[in-house]
Amino acid sequence: MPGELARYIAVKGSVCVDGVSLTVNAVDARGFAVGLIPHTLAVTTLNERKVGDAVNLEVDLMARYVARLLGAGDEPARAAAPPLTREALARAGYLDDAAAGYTDSGDRSDATCLEAPVSEDNQ
Repeated sequence: MPGELARYIAVKGSVCVDGVSLTVNAVDARGFAVGLIPHTLAVTTLNERKVGDAVNLEVDLMARYVARLLGAGDEPARAAAPPLTREALARAGYLDDAAAGYTDSGDRSDATCLEAPVSEDNQ
Protein backbone atom coordinates (compact mmCIF):
# COMPACT_ATOMS: atom_id res chain seq x y z
CA MET A 1 0.00 0.00 0.00
CA PRO A 2 1.43 3.42 -0.89
CA GLY A 3 2.48 5.29 2.25
CA GLU A 4 0.64 8.45 1.23
CA LEU A 5 -2.66 6.53 1.40
CA ALA A 6 -2.03 4.83 4.76
CA ARG A 7 -3.02 7.86 6.82
CA TYR A 8 -6.49 7.84 5.26
CA ILE A 9 -7.27 4.20 6.12
CA ALA A 10 -8.90 3.45 9.47
CA VAL A 11 -10.78 0.57 11.06
CA LYS A 12 -14.48 0.74 10.13
CA GLY A 13 -13.64 3.23 7.38
CA SER A 14 -14.01 2.55 3.67
CA VAL A 15 -11.46 1.67 1.05
CA CYS A 16 -12.13 0.96 -2.61
CA VAL A 17 -10.17 -1.94 -4.15
CA ASP A 18 -10.44 -2.24 -7.93
CA GLY A 19 -13.69 -0.29 -7.83
CA VAL A 20 -15.27 -2.31 -5.01
CA SER A 21 -16.05 -0.35 -1.84
CA LEU A 22 -15.12 -2.37 1.25
CA THR A 23 -15.14 -1.82 5.01
CA VAL A 24 -11.73 -1.89 6.70
CA ASN A 25 -11.55 -4.51 9.48
CA ALA A 26 -7.94 -4.05 10.63
CA VAL A 27 -4.97 -1.76 10.04
CA ASP A 28 -1.31 -2.27 10.97
CA ALA A 29 2.14 -1.15 9.81
CA ARG A 30 2.08 -3.67 6.93
CA GLY A 31 -1.31 -2.72 5.50
CA PHE A 32 -5.00 -3.27 6.11
CA ALA A 33 -7.56 -6.10 6.07
CA VAL A 34 -11.09 -6.23 4.70
CA GLY A 35 -13.77 -8.89 4.92
CA LEU A 36 -15.12 -10.40 1.72
CA ILE A 37 -18.40 -12.30 1.63
CA PRO A 38 -19.09 -14.97 -1.01
CA HIS A 39 -21.52 -12.70 -2.89
CA THR A 40 -18.89 -9.95 -3.29
CA LEU A 41 -16.38 -12.49 -4.57
CA ALA A 42 -18.97 -13.88 -7.01
CA VAL A 43 -19.98 -10.55 -8.57
CA THR A 44 -16.58 -8.81 -8.73
CA THR A 45 -13.13 -9.65 -10.08
CA LEU A 46 -11.62 -9.72 -6.60
CA ASN A 47 -11.70 -13.53 -6.57
CA GLU A 48 -9.14 -13.46 -9.42
CA ARG A 49 -6.60 -11.52 -7.34
CA LYS A 50 -3.59 -13.16 -5.72
CA VAL A 51 -1.41 -11.91 -2.87
CA GLY A 52 1.00 -9.36 -4.33
CA ASP A 53 -1.14 -8.44 -7.37
CA ALA A 54 -1.29 -4.74 -8.19
CA VAL A 55 -4.73 -3.24 -7.53
CA ASN A 56 -6.29 0.19 -7.80
CA LEU A 57 -6.81 1.69 -4.33
CA GLU A 58 -9.04 4.63 -3.49
CA VAL A 59 -9.40 5.93 0.05
CA ASP A 60 -12.36 7.38 1.87
CA LEU A 61 -13.16 10.84 0.54
CA MET A 62 -14.34 11.99 3.98
CA ALA A 63 -10.92 11.10 5.42
CA ARG A 64 -9.29 13.28 2.77
CA TYR A 65 -11.65 16.16 3.59
CA VAL A 66 -10.90 15.90 7.31
CA ALA A 67 -7.15 15.81 6.66
CA ARG A 68 -7.43 18.84 4.42
CA LEU A 69 -9.49 20.77 6.97
CA LEU A 70 -6.90 19.97 9.62
CA GLY A 71 -4.13 21.19 7.33
CA ALA A 72 -2.65 17.76 6.70
CA GLY A 73 -3.98 17.22 3.18
CA ASP A 74 -1.73 16.23 0.31
CA GLU A 75 -3.31 18.68 -2.11
CA PRO A 76 -2.08 22.27 -2.38
CA ALA A 77 -4.43 24.84 -0.90
CA ARG A 78 -6.27 26.98 -3.40
CA ALA A 79 -6.40 30.71 -3.13
CA ALA A 80 -9.70 31.99 -1.78
CA ALA A 81 -12.12 33.12 -4.47
CA PRO A 82 -12.78 36.84 -4.58
CA PRO A 83 -16.07 37.85 -2.96
CA LEU A 84 -19.12 37.86 -5.19
CA THR A 85 -20.32 41.43 -5.55
CA ARG A 86 -23.06 43.21 -7.49
CA GLU A 87 -20.35 44.87 -9.55
CA ALA A 88 -18.82 41.51 -10.51
CA LEU A 89 -22.25 40.14 -11.44
CA ALA A 90 -23.02 43.25 -13.50
CA ARG A 91 -19.67 43.05 -15.33
CA ALA A 92 -20.41 39.42 -16.16
CA GLY A 93 -23.83 40.37 -17.55
CA TYR A 94 -25.92 38.63 -14.89
CA LEU A 95 -27.81 41.68 -13.62
CA ASP A 96 -30.68 43.50 -15.21
CA ASP A 97 -32.29 44.85 -12.05
CA ALA A 98 -34.50 47.43 -13.74
CA ALA A 99 -36.14 44.88 -16.05
CA ALA A 100 -36.85 42.57 -13.11
CA GLY A 101 -38.36 45.41 -11.06
CA TYR A 102 -35.71 45.31 -8.33
CA THR A 103 -34.64 48.46 -6.53
CA ASP A 104 -31.61 49.19 -4.39
CA SER A 105 -32.60 49.20 -0.70
CA GLY A 106 -29.66 51.40 0.26
CA ASP A 107 -28.54 49.10 3.10
CA ARG A 108 -24.74 48.92 2.92
CA SER A 109 -24.12 47.31 6.32
CA ASP A 110 -22.99 43.97 4.91
CA ALA A 111 -23.57 43.75 1.18
CA THR A 112 -25.70 45.39 -1.42
CA CYS A 113 -29.30 44.41 -0.73
CA LEU A 114 -32.09 44.35 -3.23
CA GLU A 115 -35.77 44.55 -2.54
CA ALA A 116 -38.03 42.50 -4.77
CA PRO A 117 -41.32 43.98 -5.86
CA VAL A 118 -44.18 42.48 -3.86
CA SER A 119 -46.60 40.38 -5.85
CA GLU A 120 -49.15 37.72 -5.00
CA ASP A 121 -46.53 35.07 -5.91
CA ASN A 122 -43.91 36.10 -3.33
CA GLN A 123 -46.00 37.38 -0.40
